[in-house]
This record gives sequence, structure tokens and C-alpha cells, in this order.
Amino acid sequence: MIISGNLVETYKTIEGLPKRKYQVIRGGRYYDKEELESFIKDLEGGTKTLEGFRVIIKEELSMRRALIVLLQEGYYKLKSYDDVIIDLIQLQNKAKSRFLIGNRDQEGLTYPERIHPKNPCARYEYNNTAKMHYKTALRILVNPINIYFIDEKAHEHLKTVYEDVLDC
Repeated sequence: MIISGNLVETYKTIEGLPKRKYQVIRGGRYYDKEELESFIKDLEGGTKTLEGFRVIIKEELSMRRALIVLLQEGYYKLKSYDDVIIDLIQLQNKAKSRFLIGNRDQEGLTYPERIHPKNPCARYEYNNTAKMHYKTALRILVNPINIYFIDEKAHEHLKTVYEDVLDC
């Protein structure tokens, strides 16, 4: 989730958050809470406010759920992963930088079709346990609060996939 605002709004946003759960960015530079406090003290009494700060709140997800989000955002329009080359190591690094990875277990995360299948009903037709785990992962990601997705269309598409998986 990304929140933009001025210096005071940014400070209020991060005030109660644990330090490792957010990043404050302005003009490509990262700031910590102490630096923001220093800016606020420097500006006290003045009428000017510093603009252009962004807070990126890092949500906690398992590695599989984080990869599902990234695969969904990057490839939801494709019918198959066969048409593209996906570097899973690079995707995992992107997941680690965007989310707090709670469960780092990577067993079974060997290729995109196994992580987030394009046709989940056919993939899990004879494996109810795997289908149950996949449904659980999707249920968390289709949460109406939508804090994991940057691309709204990818989130809407995932809701459709989830509804299909519930019916099969």
C-alpha cells in the first residue's frame, strides 16, 4: 500500500507502525523516523511544509502469496506462462523487497504454473489438498480491503479466478 502526502501527514501515518513495516521515500531517497522528526522541528514556527513524501507500507505475506500477487499483476492477461520467460529468483527478490515475507518456505515454488496456475480447476482436479491450500491463499489475497495489489485490474481478475476455484 502506498500513501502520499506532506511531511506532517507522512509522520502521522508512520507514527504507530513498527519500523520494519514501512519505508518513507522522497525524491528517490529513503528517510527514517528520526530524520522526519528533525525536519518537523526545523520547520516549526514556519508556514512552509515539505511535500512529496511517500510511505510504502510493507504487508506481511508468505512467499507463495507474494509470488501469486506478482504473477497476477505481471501476467494475468496471458492464457499461459509458456509465452514468457519468468525468472523466479528475480521474482522472489522483488517479493522480498515489496512485502515482509512471513513464511519463507519455498518448497514447491519451482515454476509459475505450480505457484499460481492459469487453469487451477484442471490443475487441482485430483488433488483436493493442494486445491484447499490454493483457495486459502487466494481468499486472503481477494480481501476487499485490497492492500496487496498495485494493479486494480489484476486484483479484479484474481477475484474471478477465486470464484471459479470455489465452484470447481
